[in-house]
Amino acid sequence: MSEEQNLMLAKLERARLALAESRTLPEVKRIRDIAEAARVYAKAAHLSRESQHYASEIALLASRKAGEIFSRLERKPGQRRDKPAAMTAGGSEYRKALEDSDTPERTAQLWQKLAQVSEKNVNKYIASCRELDEDITAAGLLREYGIRLPRFKPPKMRSGWTDTEIQEGERLWRILEEKRRERASAPPPTIISEGFRITAEVQQAASEIIKAGHRQLAAKRHPDMGGSTEAMQDLNVAATWLRNLIQEGERAAA
Repeated sequence: MSEEQNLMLAKLERARLALAESRTLPEVKRIRDIAEAARVYAKAAHLSRESQHYASEIALLASRKAGEIFSRLERKPGQRRDKPAAMTAGGSEYRKALEDSDTPERTAQLWQKLAQVSEKNVNKYIASCRELDEDITAAGLLREYGIRLPRFKPPKMRSGWTDTEIQEGERLWRILEEKRRERASAPPPTIISEGFRITAEVQQAASEIIKAGHRQLAAKRHPDMGGSTEAMQDLNVAATWLRNLIQEGERAAA
């Protein structure tokens, strides 16, 4: 095992011990952020699967603990008498915790779904993922035990468009149509011994495909749309990797 992996595992072990001692939402979130960053780095740097599993495990456990904290908070102000008035003034404990921790409500709802899974079943799921060498994710845990992800309503669209917006839309449509016709009429790339020639048009098309695919998948994987932070970060890493491949092709073709 490399020194880099040893350092990461040692850091994650400290994070796990800190998670066991943590009592407040900011503490738990900070540990979760550390584990998430370690997971993304371990995957991008091609560190061992053990490092990736360990980071994912701590991130999942921290998310579940944050969900437990959120689930214990009062939703409506003025109903609890065992807390100082300052804690509930201007809103509920739950709302105040969301604001103080800068946590989107949809993320908090997802974490509370994780808290519904018993500790025994969480450990069972983690052990199974390690044995099968599968990714440890929040969505995977919920699917394993039949808990549906929170559903969110899409944002409301405006009922009408101004003249300026219509004109801008028509202008963009004409540009897209022109580019489409140019691509349709362009001759196919020349085949050489190593495959297709990487022309500027091919590079541009690849960039557009990556951008469009990233936008489409982000609508499903983003935590605010029922996905998870892990899935979104994996998507961002993949998009960056593909863009780097295009840049390498550009340098090779130059």
